[in-house]
Amino acid sequence: MADHASSTVTQIAQNSVFERFARAGYVVSGLLHLAIGYLAIRIALGSGGGSADQSGALAAVAAKPGGIAALWVAAVAFLVMALVDR
Repeated sequence: MADHASSTVTQIAQNSVFERFARAGYVVSGLLHLAIGYLAIRIALGSGGGSADQSGALAAVAAKPGGIAALWVAAVAFLVMALVDR
């Protein structure tokens, strides 16, 4: 039974749609780190308030038009990325 479950998990992980979502997770992770860096530079130059961490970056994305939808897509991409990295 464990072999069957393992085989099923392997088949799902090798699915092209699943793989694309996992790759999207890496892209979202990179973009999140860029946003944190951008916020840190703005704060260092004194032109922006807030926090230069993940919550500050996510709050900045959420404040933009379509930001909430983008965050949901990012959450799904991160979830799939985490499942692939297991």
